[in-house]
Amino acid sequence: MSLRRAVFFIVAALSCSVAVAQANWQPATLVTTDGRTQQGRVDDRNWLQHFGEIRWRSSGEATPRVIPLADVDRLTVGDRRYLIRTVSIDQGPRDVRRLTARSRHERETVRAALLTLVDGPLGLYEYFDRRSNSHFFLSERGGEPEWLPFARYRAYDAYERAGHQQNNGYRGRLAAALDACPGIATEVRQLAYERSALLGLFERYYNCGPQRPRFRYEPRRNALLFGPDLGLTQTTASYGRLPPDVFRFVGLTSVDLTAGAHLKYRFGGRTGAASLRLAAAYHQFNIARSRPADFGERIGGNRTLDNNYLAEERSLHFQLGPQFVFAPTRYPIFIESYIEYHRILRYTEFQFARTDGPPGEDIVGTPLDFSDRDALGLTLGFGVLAGRGSLSVRATAVRRAYDQLVLNLYRLTLWAGYDF
Repeated sequence: MSLRRAVFFIVAALSCSVAVAQANWQPATLVTTDGRTQQGRVDDRNWLQHFGEIRWRSSGEATPRVIPLADVDRLTVGDRRYLIRTVSIDQGPRDVRRLTARSRHERETVRAALLTLVDGPLGLYEYFDRRSNSHFFLSERGGEPEWLPFARYRAYDAYERAGHQQNNGYRGRLAAALDACPGIATEVRQLAYERSALLGLFERYYNCGPQRPRFRYEPRRNALLFGPDLGLTQTTASYGRLPPDVFRFVGLTSVDLTAGAHLKYRFGGRTGAASLRLAAAYHQFNIARSRPADFGERIGGNRTLDNNYLAEERSLHFQLGPQFVFAPTRYPIFIESYIEYHRILRYTEFQFARTDGPPGEDIVGTPLDFSDRDALGLTLGFGVLAGRGSLSVRATAVRRAYDQLVLNLYRLTLWAGYDF
């Protein structure tokens, strides 16, 4: 099977996986508002931010059903615990470019899925509203979660210059709830309304006394990963410009194995979807092509003329660029883009005309004037993640310009990688 055909099937499979992976069924436990516990699976493909209903399939059910949050009290999906409550919050915009006046801010009542960050004598919860703003909630001694107030309003100074004001009511509420720990009140005065800052505050609170949390959510953290890569590369050479006396070949291709390794820094945050990847790979190709001139034209009786092309390259490829998960399902789909630096270890290229027939063979060479020099390329690709493994398709374009020659190299690679 040719590489193009293999890549076609991979692309088709990945495309199908995007469609199929739109449903991401995870084992879950659901407790309804009337106290009934159900075991089944939930489709959580859109749960990185805001969600308002649950697609549920109980064990033995073939057809999923939609359960409104009004009927749910608690939900557990993997290491995530949700407390479903009716809460009153300020959902006004926080982007300083879209702020509205304080008079236009009103508390809204919503049925919300609160992600449990800390469960214990003091509990902490998070909710993402329809604008993807974070809202945090505090519970004391097992009581109901209470919104920690935060809002931002448009305001004007005495000279009618636009600015903004903030409602930082969450600081006073936290200082009162955590006053048993010395020094907390001072720290709270500068505390940001962010998940990492609040989790750090709660960790220090529980470390300064005998109480311990029953559960602490571990968000995806920044991570440094590394691992090997193995690929199958199809290289196609195409000349943009040639000297007038050089025969123009078409269909100059080669399929070869490529091996390398990568170092990847994955940014944590809310989704852990973005990474910066540095990779190195060794690649070699050999291209040999022969074609009768003028379709086998006879020269001087029984003599024939053939045009021949030979090329060989050994190179190291260094890639640097981002990788981003755009379909965060059970088997995440990612896109990637890299700037490539090619360190050419060896490069030879030669064209020659060969005449064959009585009185013997005659070879006249036409060397192409390529010096061994480095090159830059651009790579685009997409693929799928499966645990620590990945499978991707990448396309690379390189342009090498010389005085009389322009050589364009195109590489299509089917890559497999693994992260440690």
